[in-house]
Amino acid sequence: MNGTGYIVSYEEFLLKTRQSDKKNIIFGTSRFAESVICELRSNKIDIDLACDNNEKKWGKDILGVKIISIDELKQIKGRSRVLIASMYHKEIYNQLLEYGIDDIFYIPENDLKNAKYRKNVSIGLGTIVSESTKFDFIQETLDKVYVTIGKECYIENNFIFEKQSGLIKVGDRCSIGRSNITSINEIEIGNDVIISYGCTIYDHDSHSVYWEERMNDVRNIIADINSGVNFIKNKDWKNVKAKKVKICDKVWIGFNSTILKGVTIGEGAVVGANSVVTKEVEPYTVVAGNPAKVVKRLK
Repeated sequence: MNGTGYIVSYEEFLLKTRQSDKKNIIFGTSRFAESVICELRSNKIDIDLACDNNEKKWGKDILGVKIISIDELKQIKGRSRVLIASMYHKEIYNQLLEYGIDDIFYIPENDLKNAKYRKNVSIGLGTIVSESTKFDFIQETLDKVYVTIGKECYIENNFIFEKQSGLIKVGDRCSIGRSNITSINEIEIGNDVIISYGCTIYDHDSHSVYWEERMNDVRNIIADINSGVNFIKNKDWKNVKAKKVKICDKVWIGFNSTILKGVTIGEGAVVGANSVVTKEVEPYTVVAGNPAKVVKRLK
């Protein structure tokens, strides 16, 4: 293992620990290390020992885990794996290699923070999910992945699922500002996509366009709330149209834009700020307005 090969996702580390019976050693004794120990324990993964370069900590413990020196760690190097829990992971990694210790791992701190969503959300290595991001599952969740986010993304978004059938996929190297993406069908976002602040993406209409078919929608909301369940628990969806939204690679969507159901935005296209996109956007075009129309061709 060399370079950055020791940097793994949380899921990868869990898999490796379950494939062998080596001792789990955590290197570091900070609050970050404490959070790592707690998170691993929640997955029934025990930390056997902790290690630290500060000799004042040797012989003490962190959350009941004994702290040892690196010399003591060297004695059991063939029977242990080391998980670094420190911002100085590169320096510690090189130090451990010098001691002949090579079964070494580091999980990025943000990846550990994302672990709480692991049942229904898959988040790629290097992706940063901001504190403002919300995963809003209005109905009881099924045992499935609703959101897949690729590698090296920056996410500040509300992912909203009004039905159990919803699905949202985000590719690699995407940035999504403080926007709302709501699904009961499917929304697919490609690689290298930028979605600016204040955007709304919907793969369905929410209500029928015909009054006779939506006349009881508000009454049903009030009845659900008064019954102590979520506000659309008993919503009648049979007259609500839904269709997949696809945003292809290299697209840029300007702030406060709205993307409606069934739309495909072609590769490399740009959607101007405050636009409402109601139909397909050709690749490498700039569209703007309400409804959005082509204002420029990029190729």
